[in-house]
Amino acid sequence: MPCFATCRRDIPRGMCKVPRVLLPGEFAVYPVDGAAPSTPLDDSGGFTMRTILLSAGAILLASPAFAQAPDPNLARNLAATCAICHGTNGVSQGVVSSLAGTAKIDTLLKLQEYKNGKRTGTIMPQIAKGFTDEQIDLIAGFFAQQPRQGN
Repeated sequence: MPCFATCRRDIPRGMCKVPRVLLPGEFAVYPVDGAAPSTPLDDSGGFTMRTILLSAGAILLASPAFAQAPDPNLARNLAATCAICHGTNGVSQGVVSSLAGTAKIDTLLKLQEYKNGKRTGTIMPQIAKGFTDEQIDLIAGFFAQQPRQGN
């Protein structure tokens, strides 16, 4: 193990030729073919884990290519969870009311009342609590755009 007490402190970081012991969580990546690296190095000539992680994080944060595009079918997919009781696209075939063609504000208010406990029901309060306010808005908008049919 080298003695660091004899190192000159005026030598710039990365230029010291005395090898050092890597700390836990650090590893050294050495240049290929003896090429001089152009990125920050630890004292042993390799990249530190911190340098690698910070560089990777900066690349990910700076790249808009990693952002997901909005799903054009999100409203339809969310509304599909209602199909078992309210029918496909909100057109009921049974005793449960149809949602197709219902004004957006009406559906929105009812779902918010279920979610906030202001309206009682058997299953709707639990279902409504599973949606965010943005999702409820999408669902209400989807059913408002569907043609009114059935009951």
